[in-house]
Amino acid sequence: ISIHPVRVEKPYDGLPLYPVNRISGFEAFEKLGYTYEVSISGSQTDFGYGESKIDSILIRDPSNKDITDEITLRLSTGIIHVYYSEIYAKSDTLTTTYDAKPLDLSGHVSFPKGLSLMPGHSIVVTSTAKTTVGDQINSYNITVKDANNNDVTSYYKISRSFGTLHIQPRSITMQAGSAEKPYDGTALTSQA
Repeated sequence: ISIHPVRVEKPYDGLPLYPVNRISGFEAFEKLGYTYEVSISGSQTDFGYGESKIDSILIRDPSNKDITDEITLRLSTGIIHVYYSEIYAKSDTLTTTYDAKPLDLSGHVSFPKGLSLMPGHSIVVTSTAKTTVGDQINSYNITVKDANNNDVTSYYKISRSFGTLHIQPRSITMQAGSAEKPYDGTALTSQA
């Protein structure tokens, strides 16, 4: 069973953020009546990400029997996130004609709840949508950079929603060349 501490996050308030004693990856077993007791450590005070880790765990079956030693557990770390502000981003629904070029979505992503960035920070929006014909999610990534062009995205909680991207086929016109000649038994060819 692969388990890890649940993600915890909060806006910066100068106080440490600690993990909660809950795990992810055990939900299916809980539905069957299994329970656990867990101790998790870690903390994060400044902007950015920290790690939480499982120090100890006890697993009980539905009859309350300790079965911890009978289960193979793969323990991963969890995430502790302290952020400056939350960025809500939304991509537009767009219709465009196929041209095989990367899409520039910088003007097509909005921030409906406004932006609260630290001084000197700016947002970079890059499209991750494929440029193939058809309908797809108008996907994008958001990166926040400081005045020295360092990535400070971890200082923010980013929530994204996506519009639809409709890429229509490009119409092309093909025209065959014309040629004529008197019959001489050889093939007639034309160069357009």
